[in-house]
Amino acid sequence: TEKNHTEGRAHDHQVEQIFQDVMESISGQAHAMLAKACICKEQNTLLDVGGGNGTNLIAFARKFPQLHAAVFDSESVCEIARQNSASKN
Repeated sequence: TEKNHTEGRAHDHQVEQIFQDVMESISGQAHAMLAKACICKEQNTLLDVGGGNGTNLIAFARKFPQLHAAVFDSESVCEIARQNSASKN
């Protein structure tokens, strides 16, 4: 059985990290702009489905510290998001 691109990356941590680094580089500015444009004063929960390495949620958490945020992604990607969140707090 062939693996899809996500399953293949999950088994090769180096490839997974390269992919996540590239995605962060490409989307980093957009994440900051999105957080700046959104108003989440009354919301207290944010779920980022397919949230990758957590860059989007980190930007939102900085602007809206009341948010309880979570990434829904593959196990290996969620581990990267946890590491990024811990290092940027």
